[in-house]
Amino acid sequence: MSQSPEGPAPDAALGSPLERLRIRHLRLLSLIDTQGSLTAAAQALHISQPAATAMLRELEQALGATLITRSATGSHLTPAGRIAWQRLQHALGALRHAADAIAAAPDLPTVHLGMVPAAGVAVVPRLVGALTQAGRLPRLVLHEANVPRLINGLLRGDIDCLIGRLDPSDASPEFLRELVSENLWTEQLAVAAAIDHPLAKAGALDTAALLAADWIVAPAGTRIRQLFDQRFHQAGVMPPTPRIESFSLHTNLCVVADSALLTIAPFTAVTHYAARGRVVPLALTEPFTPGEMVFVRRRGVALPAVDDIAAALRQTQG
Repeated sequence: MSQSPEGPAPDAALGSPLERLRIRHLRLLSLIDTQGSLTAAAQALHISQPAATAMLRELEQALGATLITRSATGSHLTPAGRIAWQRLQHALGALRHAADAIAAAPDLPTVHLGMVPAAGVAVVPRLVGALTQAGRLPRLVLHEANVPRLINGLLRGDIDCLIGRLDPSDASPEFLRELVSENLWTEQLAVAAAIDHPLAKAGALDTAALLAADWIVAPAGTRIRQLFDQRFHQAGVMPPTPRIESFSLHTNLCVVADSALLTIAPFTAVTHYAARGRVVPLALTEPFTPGEMVFVRRRGVALPAVDDIAAALRQTQG
């Protein structure tokens, strides 16, 4: 069959059902999951329900699986639908980032780097310095959050890589298998007090002394709070109720510097403030459990700028 000078017809150029999918197909599953019904997803896409049903049928045909189930309470993703949703979320995130990067700095690669607060004290500054010296500093967009939120960002494609801790409870086993992690350093935890705090010269503190103190610590659900509570549970006692809860380790250390409260923070952050005469680390009879800090990215997603970041982290942490 001869081909016209203008090239093949659009439908002929799209050989498989997968190649005929459009961005709206990708958004459909996400909307069904968040809206709870195919009708609501259709309304969010500003299309009719029959059109949404047809799109879902095309998506299921392309992927070769049933993606949703319907019940009296609405529409729900099947296990196959959940896997497809995870993959498509990342694809949508990549499309958003591509548009944003070209609009913001078309001559530079853009990397969305997730980080726990502890990484911002010394690791990220050293990373930026190493990349600048090598002439390979990309346009960096930093996302500071706790690990579960960073993992969700990696899942959705909102971030490209992260510096933090990785616990099996932070994501599903299916998603964890899609991640590549690299150990960076072991993060020790320290207790900090104001330089004139009565405990600053009291010698090594035992569990009873820690229980009697007033605290400002991270809220429940954060990894550092889990390690804080774990220290007391292991001693057979209930953890003290914090006087103040705050996610920001910098806020916590600044409050401690001007109060009688104690806080627990990564050793690098405590020594950073101690070197400036703001706080002092306290000696303990039993240390808190340390955590392993890692660099995480998605398996099979090749971004040269992310490779540069990984290499620079190895250099600065080596």
